[in-house]
Amino acid sequence: MKNNNPKFYTRLKYLATISSTLLSIWFVLLIIGVFKNSLSWIVLIAIGSAFAFITLISLALYFYLRFKFMHQSQYEHTKKDLLKWSLAMISYSLGWLFAIINLMVILAHDKISILNLKIILIVMGIIMIIFFVLASILEMMSRINEHSFFNQQEYQMLQEQKKRKKKDIISNENLSNETYNHRTKEAEIFLKKNNKNPFTDENNRKEGE
Repeated sequence: MKNNNPKFYTRLKYLATISSTLLSIWFVLLIIGVFKNSLSWIVLIAIGSAFAFITLISLALYFYLRFKFMHQSQYEHTKKDLLKWSLAMISYSLGWLFAIINLMVILAHDKISILNLKIILIVMGIIMIIFFVLASILEMMSRINEHSFFNQQEYQMLQEQKKRKKKDIISNENLSNETYNHRTKEAEIFLKKNNKNPFTDENNRKEGE
């Protein structure tokens, strides 16, 4: 099965977007919880663990499907495309890894001073976001040529469909005209054979008498 629909790849990208968004939201909650003491450590750890697990599943599914359909695609990927895609995967993975580091730091919060804790969380969180942004950019760049190829194919297919439809319409019109002309000729022949003028017939009878 070959999937050459560019919209499919855009929808597939949502898996990676959801992953980076969830961990970014968790980082914001983490900063709010640490600096304002509005959230307990248990809540932050629970949210972080859940988001990290969901992100891991989403990224794994995204990597698998993207890799699978890249090989099934009719488009021949260049070395630059593959390099960008590889760097995007690495960046997503590193972003997730730094989120896990933050989670581990929180688990050991009672062994770290509050000042050092804040510094570590902020630095790790910023690095995580940078990797996610970089991954998103690289992933988008890796499929620009591929999308262009698919869009061109889709355009050509639509043009061919329009041409076929136009030919069918012209063919049907010609067939209708031929049928109409044929029936008209048959009708004329029939009328000529069966056409009787009553006045002519009456005059002929009088002359005969």
